[in-house]
Amino acid sequence: MMQNIAVIGSDINGVITTVSQFANCGARVTLYLGDTDVGDCDVVGFTTNSKHLSARHAYGKTRDAIRRCQGRHIYTQEDSSLKGNLPANIQAAIDELNPRKILICLSSPEKRRHVQGGVVHIEGVPADQTALYNDPLSPVKEAHIPTLLYKNIGIKSKVLGFDIIDKGPETILRHIMDSSERIIVLDALEPQHFRNIAEAIQLGGDECFACIANNLCGELPFSHGYSRENVKAIESLENNKPVLVVIGSYDPIAGMQLRKASEENGLPVISLKTTGLLSLKERESRIREYCDEVMATLKTGNNCAITSNNSKFIPQLKYKMAYLLAEIAAEVLQHCDLGALLNSGSDTNYAVCDILQVKKIEILGSIRTNTSTTISRLHMGNGKLLYIGSRGGAVGGPDEISKTLQILRPLQSTK
Repeated sequence: MMQNIAVIGSDINGVITTVSQFANCGARVTLYLGDTDVGDCDVVGFTTNSKHLSARHAYGKTRDAIRRCQGRHIYTQEDSSLKGNLPANIQAAIDELNPRKILICLSSPEKRRHVQGGVVHIEGVPADQTALYNDPLSPVKEAHIPTLLYKNIGIKSKVLGFDIIDKGPETILRHIMDSSERIIVLDALEPQHFRNIAEAIQLGGDECFACIANNLCGELPFSHGYSRENVKAIESLENNKPVLVVIGSYDPIAGMQLRKASEENGLPVISLKTTGLLSLKERESRIREYCDEVMATLKTGNNCAITSNNSKFIPQLKYKMAYLLAEIAAEVLQHCDLGALLNSGSDTNYAVCDILQVKKIEILGSIRTNTSTTISRLHMGNGKLLYIGSRGGAVGGPDEISKTLQILRPLQSTK
């Protein structure tokens, strides 16, 4: 069993989701933030928080993270919709590790995204023909991965289609190694595709460096020797203290899950307004107002949610809203005895960890086997520990938030 694995990604929730699959198999898993020294664990996660940075800055952060993980089998976790800096991350891996082959598998059917013919499809439509083309923060102008890479780093790549992927790991690896191209893009859609690809990556050893998205991560532990028979989702915690739910994600699925938790489970929801937040004075006043409202609810013993999901999305406020939510969470933690946080949205999750000066996160596992919401334990700057649920965007059924709350606070008394 391999116990020296590292996953590096620009998105904190994406990395947490990936490494949590190893935690569900019994591995000791830790995600590190900042310059904290890597400790003794089986699987290391790093987030560069660079999805929306320039290619130059993303390259530097990714290369530095790879350098810190030398000696481990390294993967990069990439966005399955092609947001971010895939070409820069690949160039960083080439310059730091010089692998013989770079393998790319970005399919994520759980999010209704798959790669066919080297083209990223979202709900069956090429990504550059969706609303992502005009995304205000990370526009996707090219859905064909080989074209995207050649335009940005000048390296040609080859696509292996379903006809090759269906034939198993040995055939996949043979086509990879026999190809004159250094970069290989792997089509995938069905569960067996991911199993075959994971095993092919493992057979390739140090000669192959893989860039992956969420669905493939569900197969990685088994290709590294972990047993399918030992897979176990996270169990309920022994906690009867209130949970603060912080929803910064704007995706409609998060909104639907929050409404269901409110309507069917009585979760109080406080909605932030985006108007006026460009003013620092207004922002400070709003923080105090929302903190008072949240703390009044929590002090009754009930869970409470605060969200920007119901407000108008204003691109220039995206990160300000994440940090506003994080500042509220930090202030509330100073005055209320919370049992856990439940965060949704990578920007919000990162902002909360930043404000709380979190140096490392112990990943306990996901609430379901394969990709889903995860449960972790934060090591905060003040030396205290805090349980946290991390919900990725656009995943789970209508009761995802409700189920997570039941795990984070199973001992809640009926009010």
